[in-house]
Amino acid sequence: LGALLRAEGRPVEAEPLLREALEMERRMNPGVPEGWKVGSYLNNLAEVLEDQGDIAGAEKMFTESIGILMPGLGPDHSRVGIARTSHGRVLGKLGRYAEGEKELIEGLRVLEKSAGPSNDSTTGARKDLVTLYEKWGRPDRAEQVRRES
Repeated sequence: LGALLRAEGRPVEAEPLLREALEMERRMNPGVPEGWKVGSYLNNLAEVLEDQGDIAGAEKMFTESIGILMPGLGPDHSRVGIARTSHGRVLGKLGRYAEGEKELIEGLRVLEKSAGPSNDSTTGARKDLVTLYEKWGRPDRAEQVRRES
């Protein structure tokens, strides 16, 4: 329900539901290494925080999400690609352009491989990379990414 509320543009209502789902998942498996479900809940919650303007909080959650998703699903899984591109986007919003570029490029590579070049997540990642380059003052690189799409 939390993800649906976020998709409807209702992040304030989505946040407590996503936090509750995350805590329930963690309580159901105490002492067990956190799996991809926890990583996905963290990713969804990070997106809600980003929607609400808590970019620093979102960055921390994306970092934690990637740390769980990568070992659980492997570095080339589409969920990892989505998390990495989202992380790169918020790093750019924080002015950490070089770090954001690295995450966006790697996430885009994963998505192109796992989901295909015309998938919505892949095209969104490309747009995020263009935006990062524009904010970074690198219009030549932004144009190169546009041409490659």
